[in-house]
Amino acid sequence: MKPALLICVLLSLCGCATPPEIRIPEVSRLPEGWGRFESSRFAGGDCPVLYGTYLNSPDEFGPNGKRTDADEYAAFMIYKLFPFYLSEVQVVSASEVTASKGTISVRQDSASFLTLQDYVETNEAFESTSFSMSEGDFSCADGILKFRRQEQYGMMEGQSVNFQVQVQANKADDGSLIMIWSRGPYRGNAPEKAEFVHVFYRFPPAPEK
Repeated sequence: MKPALLICVLLSLCGCATPPEIRIPEVSRLPEGWGRFESSRFAGGDCPVLYGTYLNSPDEFGPNGKRTDADEYAAFMIYKLFPFYLSEVQVVSASEVTASKGTISVRQDSASFLTLQDYVETNEAFESTSFSMSEGDFSCADGILKFRRQEQYGMMEGQSVNFQVQVQANKADDGSLIMIWSRGPYRGNAPEKAEFVHVFYRFPPAPEK
């Protein structure tokens, strides 16, 4: 047997070949009582219009059901849902932001550029973070914005690591910001059996001043 063929056979027998990538299932509907996805998009594209100011106390719906989170837990949600590691966070003065304590503000100068403004209690300051489509921070398709997927496959300290996480954003027809956190395996030989967890977060629109 030729050496190259022998190597292929051995890889096949020991299961060392890299399994195929698993696609994250699409989420087509919101939890009961949350209404429907809003259909407005930027002209000539697939990006949803997320512009607005929202209460930083989201409702959550996941495997354990729906609940309203405490303020400190809600603040943690911001770091779970927005990929701050992709962009530089800037401290700004209160006069430069539209957000206030207890709210987050999403600004969109265009379909390809999104800015988040929020008040960080631990720093006692307003912060602004921008995300760019051209930098690969997010993409849009069918009216849904998807932040860059986190994925890991291989070994770490002798332990198998195989997961992927993606956060997508849209708007509900009542004006709420909807964010969906999805987690499941990244690679596997039986994609149809892969199990994913989807957790929904609803940020209600802040009352007008």
